[in-house]
Amino acid sequence: MADEATDCSTKEQIALYVRYFNRQQGEVCEEFLGYREASSTTGQALAETFLEALDEYGINIDQMRGQGYDGAANMAGVHRGVQARIRERVPLALYTHCRAHSCKETIVRNMMDTVQTAAFAFDYSAKRLLNFEECLANDDEARMAMNRKTKLKTLCETRWFSRVDALNTFLKCFAVVVESLEELGGDGDSKARGYALSIKQYLMEIES
Repeated sequence: MADEATDCSTKEQIALYVRYFNRQQGEVCEEFLGYREASSTTGQALAETFLEALDEYGINIDQMRGQGYDGAANMAGVHRGVQARIRERVPLALYTHCRAHSCKETIVRNMMDTVQTAAFAFDYSAKRLLNFEECLANDDEARMAMNRKTKLKTLCETRWFSRVDALNTFLKCFAVVVESLEELGGDGDSKARGYALSIKQYLMEIES
């Protein structure tokens, strides 16, 4: 499994992982191998970099039975993508599209939408943000969990690690979010009331 991204110095870095069956433990394991700098992001260049790295780590390429990347053309292309180039070398290495980029579970999508909507609701309104900060100041447990943060984080469409941070932040101050939205709704903010109802509806869905 691999993915590439541009780092802060504008270099293309490739993160490489392997998933394998550990016979001694009797379970599937996953290990991070390391990073490789990419001289080019074409399917051919990336495939060569992947195979060279696996060889350097002493991994028997001929035993590869799967490969997983995102859906970008240079990765998933059926003719010139990485997966196609790899299969020219290892025909049994079947390609699987990254599930994180193709999740169709309604409950997961609803959850993501709810978190994003709530973050935007507070981020783009000074009145709502002030109310949120006041509610947070009155909740010692949430305030400590937030570790000096005073705002929710919005979800990034492409950086999945940032989504983890946004979801963790939302979880830590969940009670504060609901309390603030309900207070705002009670003061006549119809949108805030709707957001609070949306969150409660989601909780009812997962509980059922």
